[in-house]
Amino acid sequence: MCLAAFYSMAKQRQVFPALVMLFPTIEGMACRTQGKVMTPVLCLLRYTFYLPIFLLSLLPERLKLCLHCLIYYSFVTSNGMYMGSQEMRLVVERDNVTIRQHLSKLIFYYGAMDHWCPVQYYNDIRKDFPEGDIRLCERGPYTEFLKKFADFHSDLLVTVLTF
Repeated sequence: MCLAAFYSMAKQRQVFPALVMLFPTIEGMACRTQGKVMTPVLCLLRYTFYLPIFLLSLLPERLKLCLHCLIYYSFVTSNGMYMGSQEMRLVVERDNVTIRQHLSKLIFYYGAMDHWCPVQYYNDIRKDFPEGDIRLCERGPYTEFLKKFADFHSDLLVTVLTF
Protein backbone atom coordinates (compact mmCIF):
# COMPACT_ATOMS: atom_id res chain seq x y z
CA MET A 1 0.00 0.00 0.00
CA CYS A 2 1.12 3.50 -0.61
CA LEU A 3 0.97 5.22 2.77
CA ALA A 4 1.34 8.60 1.09
CA ALA A 5 -1.79 8.01 -1.01
CA PHE A 6 -3.75 6.79 2.01
CA TYR A 7 -2.79 9.78 4.15
CA SER A 8 -3.31 12.18 1.28
CA MET A 9 -6.83 10.80 1.13
CA ALA A 10 -7.12 11.20 4.90
CA LYS A 11 -6.09 14.85 4.74
CA GLN A 12 -8.38 15.55 1.76
CA ARG A 13 -5.36 16.67 -0.27
CA GLN A 14 -6.16 14.57 -3.28
CA VAL A 15 -9.29 12.92 -4.63
CA PHE A 16 -8.95 9.31 -5.74
CA PRO A 17 -11.70 7.50 -7.65
CA ALA A 18 -10.54 4.30 -5.92
CA LEU A 19 -7.53 3.12 -3.99
CA VAL A 20 -6.51 -0.54 -4.06
CA MET A 21 -4.52 -1.40 -0.96
CA LEU A 22 -2.33 -4.37 -1.89
CA PHE A 23 -1.04 -6.06 1.26
CA PRO A 24 -1.81 -2.96 3.38
CA THR A 25 0.61 -2.25 6.20
CA ILE A 26 -1.52 0.39 7.88
CA GLU A 27 -1.25 -0.69 11.51
CA GLY A 28 1.16 -2.14 14.03
CA MET A 29 4.23 -2.24 11.81
CA ALA A 30 6.83 -2.15 14.58
CA CYS A 31 5.14 -4.84 16.69
CA ARG A 32 5.14 -7.49 13.95
CA THR A 33 7.97 -10.03 13.64
CA GLN A 34 9.60 -8.19 10.72
CA GLY A 35 9.05 -4.84 12.43
CA LYS A 36 10.82 -5.96 15.60
CA VAL A 37 13.89 -6.69 13.50
CA MET A 38 13.68 -3.74 11.11
CA THR A 39 12.73 -0.97 13.57
CA PRO A 40 16.13 -0.84 15.35
CA VAL A 41 17.92 -1.30 12.04
CA LEU A 42 16.06 1.56 10.37
CA CYS A 43 16.11 3.83 13.41
CA LEU A 44 19.77 3.39 14.35
CA LEU A 45 21.68 2.08 11.34
CA ARG A 46 20.68 5.01 9.16
CA TYR A 47 23.00 7.25 11.20
CA THR A 48 25.99 5.29 9.92
CA PHE A 49 25.30 6.72 6.46
CA TYR A 50 25.53 10.35 7.57
CA LEU A 51 29.24 10.41 8.47
CA PRO A 52 30.43 9.03 5.10
CA ILE A 53 28.12 11.43 3.26
CA PHE A 54 29.54 14.32 5.25
CA LEU A 55 33.12 13.21 4.66
CA LEU A 56 32.48 12.73 0.95
CA SER A 57 31.04 16.24 0.76
CA LEU A 58 34.40 17.63 1.94
CA LEU A 59 36.24 16.21 -1.06
CA PRO A 60 37.27 18.43 -3.99
CA GLU A 61 34.59 18.93 -6.65
CA ARG A 62 36.49 16.95 -9.26
CA LEU A 63 36.66 13.92 -6.99
CA LYS A 64 33.02 14.36 -5.96
CA LEU A 65 32.03 14.12 -9.62
CA CYS A 66 33.80 10.77 -9.86
CA LEU A 67 32.07 9.54 -6.70
CA HIS A 68 28.70 11.03 -7.60
CA CYS A 69 26.87 7.68 -7.68
CA LEU A 70 28.26 6.63 -4.31
CA ILE A 71 27.26 9.93 -2.71
CA TYR A 72 23.84 9.87 -4.36
CA TYR A 73 22.99 6.29 -3.36
CA SER A 74 24.25 6.84 0.19
CA PHE A 75 21.98 9.86 0.47
CA VAL A 76 18.99 8.00 -1.03
CA THR A 77 19.58 5.01 1.24
CA SER A 78 19.77 7.15 4.37
CA ASN A 79 16.58 9.01 3.38
CA GLY A 80 14.80 5.73 2.68
CA MET A 81 15.88 4.39 6.04
CA TYR A 82 14.63 7.58 7.70
CA MET A 83 11.23 7.19 6.01
CA GLY A 84 11.07 3.54 7.12
CA SER A 85 11.98 4.44 10.70
CA GLN A 86 9.24 7.08 10.77
CA GLU A 87 6.68 4.59 9.45
CA MET A 88 7.72 2.05 12.07
CA ARG A 89 7.27 4.60 14.85
CA LEU A 90 4.14 6.36 13.58
CA VAL A 91 2.04 3.62 11.96
CA VAL A 92 0.68 2.09 15.15
CA GLU A 93 -3.11 1.99 14.94
CA ARG A 94 -5.38 1.67 11.94
CA ASP A 95 -7.04 4.97 10.98
CA ASN A 96 -10.66 3.81 11.20
CA VAL A 97 -12.07 7.32 10.78
CA THR A 98 -10.45 7.75 7.35
CA ILE A 99 -11.32 4.21 6.33
CA ARG A 100 -14.97 4.73 7.31
CA GLN A 101 -15.07 8.07 5.46
CA HIS A 102 -13.68 6.62 2.20
CA LEU A 103 -14.74 2.97 2.50
CA SER A 104 -16.69 3.00 -0.77
CA LYS A 105 -13.48 3.95 -2.64
CA LEU A 106 -11.15 1.48 -0.90
CA ILE A 107 -10.34 -2.09 -1.87
CA PHE A 108 -8.21 -3.95 0.68
CA TYR A 109 -6.31 -6.98 -0.59
CA TYR A 110 -4.50 -8.98 2.10
CA GLY A 111 -2.09 -11.87 1.67
CA ALA A 112 -2.46 -15.11 3.63
CA MET A 113 1.32 -15.47 4.04
CA ASP A 114 2.42 -11.89 4.70
CA HIS A 115 4.83 -11.36 7.63
CA TRP A 116 4.18 -7.61 7.68
CA CYS A 117 0.42 -7.83 7.62
CA PRO A 118 -0.87 -11.07 9.18
CA VAL A 119 -4.26 -12.65 8.46
CA GLN A 120 -5.43 -11.40 11.86
CA TYR A 121 -5.39 -7.85 10.45
CA TYR A 122 -7.64 -9.06 7.63
CA ASN A 123 -10.00 -10.68 10.14
CA ASP A 124 -10.06 -7.53 12.30
CA ILE A 125 -10.84 -5.15 9.45
CA ARG A 126 -13.53 -7.51 8.07
CA LYS A 127 -15.12 -7.50 11.51
CA ASP A 128 -14.93 -3.70 11.84
CA PHE A 129 -16.01 -2.96 8.24
CA PRO A 130 -18.18 -5.88 7.04
CA GLU A 131 -19.60 -3.77 4.21
CA GLY A 132 -16.14 -2.99 2.83
CA ASP A 133 -14.45 -4.60 -0.17
CA ILE A 134 -11.85 -6.56 1.79
CA ARG A 135 -10.29 -9.64 0.23
CA LEU A 136 -7.81 -12.31 1.25
CA CYS A 137 -5.47 -13.91 -1.29
CA GLU A 138 -4.82 -17.51 -0.30
CA ARG A 139 -2.21 -18.11 -3.01
CA GLY A 140 -0.20 -14.89 -3.11
CA PRO A 141 3.45 -14.38 -2.22
CA TYR A 142 4.77 -12.29 0.65
CA THR A 143 4.81 -8.51 0.49
CA GLU A 144 8.62 -8.34 0.45
CA PHE A 145 8.62 -10.40 -2.74
CA LEU A 146 6.05 -8.20 -4.46
CA LYS A 147 8.57 -6.81 -6.93
CA LYS A 148 9.66 -10.28 -7.92
CA PHE A 149 6.05 -11.20 -8.66
CA ALA A 150 4.99 -7.88 -10.21
CA ASP A 151 3.50 -9.53 -13.30
CA PHE A 152 1.44 -11.88 -11.14
CA HIS A 153 0.09 -8.99 -9.06
CA SER A 154 -0.59 -6.67 -11.98
CA ASP A 155 -2.66 -9.43 -13.63
CA LEU A 156 -4.32 -10.06 -10.28
CA LEU A 157 -5.13 -6.35 -9.91
CA VAL A 158 -6.79 -6.32 -13.30
CA THR A 159 -8.82 -9.36 -12.24
CA VAL A 160 -9.80 -7.74 -8.92
CA LEU A 161 -10.89 -4.51 -10.57
CA THR A 162 -12.90 -6.20 -13.33
CA PHE A 163 -15.14 -8.21 -10.98
